[in-house]
Amino acid sequence: MCSRSATTVGRIGLSDVEAFRELRLRALRDDPKAFGSTHENETQRSLAEWRARVEDSTAGDSAFLALATVDGVAVGMVGGYEPADRPADREVVSMWVGPAWRGKGLGRSLIEAVEAWAAAAGAVHLTLWVVASNTPAVNLYHRAGFAETGETRPLPSDQSLIQIQMSKSITPG
Repeated sequence: MCSRSATTVGRIGLSDVEAFRELRLRALRDDPKAFGSTHENETQRSLAEWRARVEDSTAGDSAFLALATVDGVAVGMVGGYEPADRPADREVVSMWVGPAWRGKGLGRSLIEAVEAWAAAAGAVHLTLWVVASNTPAVNLYHRAGFAETGETRPLPSDQSLIQIQMSKSITPG
């Protein structure tokens, strides 16, 4: 007999602070070249800072965090925010799915969650930055409708890596 895993993707709540913190630190430790921040920097944050980060993203149009869970365990995350200089846009950040769960649709579900939030907030563009050499992530974003803009920049946590910007138009809802 085959058992089915209970998989959910949803906006983070205040009860998810510790799960988010643990997943974020794991992502930074396991895939340091995928993020602009570092494990060392993030471990310096107090619990109050983690709580404030989650509180900022529990409601509203300017910040968003979602978790993907399987059988109640957080295995993926995504964030979004409103860039101060582009109020009609939202930017995807902190996208990560644990290696054991990659290729199972969770990445796409997380992108759909942040896109739905952005559309509900009235955004017309969704943008992101991804390390150019991270082919699986670049391919995921292409499949989700993102296109490269031609903009590049070094990854803040490792200046030897180049990020590319990707964007897609969305319909405000």
